[in-house]
Amino acid sequence: MLKLRLAGVALLTLLSATVTAFGQNVPAEIPRRVALVIGNGSYPQSPVGSLPADARAFADVLRDDGFDVVYAENARRAEMEAAIGVFTRKLGWGVTAVVYYGGHAVQYQDRNFLLAIDSKIATEADVRTEGIDIDLILDPLIVSRPAGCVVILDAARKNSWQQIVSGRVRGLAHQPPIQGLTVIYPVAAGEVVGDVPRSANLFAVELIKSVKVPGLSFKEVFRRVRTAVAQATRDQQIPSESSPSPDDLVISSTRKTAATPAQPVRAADPVELGFWDTIKGSDNPADFKALSPRTIECPKQPFDRPVSPYK
Repeated sequence: MLKLRLAGVALLTLLSATVTAFGQNVPAEIPRRVALVIGNGSYPQSPVGSLPADARAFADVLRDDGFDVVYAENARRAEMEAAIGVFTRKLGWGVTAVVYYGGHAVQYQDRNFLLAIDSKIATEADVRTEGIDIDLILDPLIVSRPAGCVVILDAARKNSWQQIVSGRVRGLAHQPPIQGLTVIYPVAAGEVVGDVPRSANLFAVELIKSVKVPGLSFKEVFRRVRTAVAQATRDQQIPSESSPSPDDLVISSTRKTAATPAQPVRAADPVELGFWDTIKGSDNPADFKALSPRTIECPKQPFDRPVSPYK
């Protein structure tokens, strides 16, 4: 299964490179910068009050530095899939890509599944249908061959869903190293973030503080975050990474680039946001013609609540 998946990724990479070479022009002097930021805290079972505010603060830092940010807050599963879909359509060869997810997740069969605020997991079988496989984000990043890429999973927390899925594991499964892609975790593999006041997410606080420093490589950003968090918790929480980020990956540049203001888009519109699941069982060809690619911008504020077919 692993060999088959890697072969598929290799084929997609080749196809992506071919399409990029003939159909995409990325200015060398001003690389495109895109980001996906999701902050989920309003879980009925296990609320985490600080995470939406942390996500907003991180998104604001990225916007100030010229990132085209796709943002979702307290998102339902359909809204998370929509945001991920918009983000992946913005990827391409040579981009700088940043992903930040703050929320709950479960580890299942050595894979991580992100949880929307409406995820309902009662059995192991529910994980794949109610959770969002992190590969839905990682695979497009691998295929697009970005110039630099960081995925931050601020999601290693105790939660009741993990006990249902498997009480033998804790925290997050760590991603094997992938060239050009760095995954950051707030704590070591198999560990969980300790109980902290809801208003203080130490990892996020130190991350935002360090990433604001102009000209600082993300490798140095992470070093500072890891040192600060470890010292503050007396080594009870030590952030970790899948592989070191490249030296030239800089989020906060010395020269600010104004981001293009985002225009609101309602997640209730299935055509705009590509809600594939609403039509995949249709026999009417006209439904599929409605899914022609579009260029859209996501709002700075959370998606409006849709009348979701997933209810």
